Amino acid sequence: MAVLRLDFLITFLSDQIIGGFTTGAAVHVFTAQLNKILGVPLPRRSGPGKLFFIYKDLFASTRAGYVNWMTFAISVGTILMLFLVKIYVDPLIKKKCSVPVPYDLFVIIFGTSLSTVLNLHDRFEVKIIGHVPTGMPAPSLPNLSLFGYFLGDALAISVVSLVITISMGKLFAKKHKYEIDVRQEFYALGFVEVLCSFFPVWPSSTALARSLVYEGAGTKTQLGTVFSSLLLLSVIFLLGRFMEVLPVCFLSCIIIVALKGMFMQLGTIASLWHVSKYDCVIFVVSFAATVIFDVVEGLLIGTFFAAAVLIYGIQRFELACIVG
Repeated sequence: MAVLRLDFLITFLSDQIIGGFTTGAAVHVFTAQLNKILGVPLPRRSGPGKLFFIYKDLFASTRAGYVNWMTFAISVGTILMLFLVKIYVDPLIKKKCSVPVPYDLFVIIFGTSLSTVLNLHDRFEVKIIGHVPTGMPAPSLPNLSLFGYFLGDALAISVVSLVITISMGKLFAKKHKYEIDVRQEFYALGFVEVLCSFFPVWPSSTALARSLVYEGAGTKTQLGTVFSSLLLLSVIFLLGRFMEVLPVCFLSCIIIVALKGMFMQLGTIASLWHVSKYDCVIFVVSFAATVIFDVVEGLLIGTFFAAAVLIYGIQRFELACIVG
């Protein structure tokens, strides 16, 4: 798409579509963490309305008494501590020190130490990360005979990956007042996807929760990704066995706290209504469609609805000019 100069298509993704879509996606990410902080197993749900079924399963599991109260107590305490530290303590520290404090890393170290000392998995059945595979698979050429079979799915995945990446980029660019080069992002993603085809890995894209954790930790440039990649390599080759006892609920708590900024976007609905009712409706429809259906469907519905609103506005303007 970068070679074909199709980056202009991203201009159709307005701030209202991106805002509604990313906020709706945040609801999905938040919901995916609830069973981990409650310590209850849930069946995998997919398709339209999956959030409603997930909350139904959560309610049923809670009523049936499947909640792991040790996991829940740890999660509540961790979330409250992170919120208090990031809202009240962190601003005071920033006045004295310009170096970001890695609170999330401290939480992981604390969680690993607590799990090791108290043996949380064996004594209280707190779910932990478990076995972490070490080493990396050798690269190999992709099976080109399957190209036609996977072409449709590959195109859909690539489009969604691009849109999610650009949406998050625009969101952070607007928040921190800088511009992004869409074509450069296309080239970067394309290169990474080609590289990934030689390894048995998932397609690359922006991760909403991980990006928010990065931003909340004070990351400003891509250099932060270099350090996190080096840390990840050290985990893969050296430190994996030390991470095996980390309770999963600590990671979910970090993600939930990082989502606060996403949910704050709901506060813009009232101001959007006073500025432009059309923009407000586009935001709400994009958000509702993403929550009710799923991420892909919500993005498509929001985009087509915004296009319909734009066409309606143009026709109404032309009619007013003719009547005038």
